[in-house]
Amino acid sequence: MTRLTQLRAGTTARITRIAHDTDGHWRKLAALGVMPGATVRLVQKFPTCVLQIGYSMIALDHQLASQIEAEPIDPLP
Repeated sequence: MTRLTQLRAGTTARITRIAHDTDGHWRKLAALGVMPGATVRLVQKFPTCVLQIGYSMIALDHQLASQIEAEPIDPLP
């Protein structure tokens, strides 16, 4: 799988895994809708990663975004 930080800005992807850390960041992400199976669009990567989930925009620092693995969704032809 690919880490979210490795995708290009503008890519739509399905989240496949979120690393569980001792700080419990995955719980905070899940509360925001960032969880395995969710479809997100990576809006920007710099200076922070910005995700669009439905109508919501969420900004994540690169350390937190690197804990999220996702697979790009092929655009329709």
